[in-house]
Amino acid sequence: MIASSITEEIFRFNFNFIHVPDGSTEEFVISDNPIVFMDFSSHEIKKFPVWWDIRNKDTWIFIPISYKKCLCLTTQIRKDGRVEKEYQDIIEAVNFGQYLNSLNYLYGRSKTTIEKHLKLFIPELLKHKLHVVSPEDIFKS
Repeated sequence: MIASSITEEIFRFNFNFIHVPDGSTEEFVISDNPIVFMDFSSHEIKKFPVWWDIRNKDTWIFIPISYKKCLCLTTQIRKDGRVEKEYQDIIEAVNFGQYLNSLNYLYGRSKTTIEKHLKLFIPELLKHKLHVVSPEDIFKS
């Protein structure tokens, strides 16, 4: 019953896509816990949101589906249509959410992207007292 109720709620959302612009060096990474809940009213990523928070118009759900595309679910109707481009801040926030939510594994297309993200995100991840490893530990042969 709970799963059915949640499914019905999610399908009432507007489905949009975030695209990494052509020529950009940014890429989405995907963790083993890939759904990112972003609350724009409090400017935070909700690690463990409660269901009634998800219904809030300021909470968006992001699910990366490839290194260039991310599904975005929101209760708001987007003025610019279903495809968003040139949202550098959102791309970076979704990637940070992947590192924050990761249970054990994170998947990326290139070593350079993950190294860049680790340099950028480690100070903030340490504030959350997460176990952070160095790129050398990740890419051991």
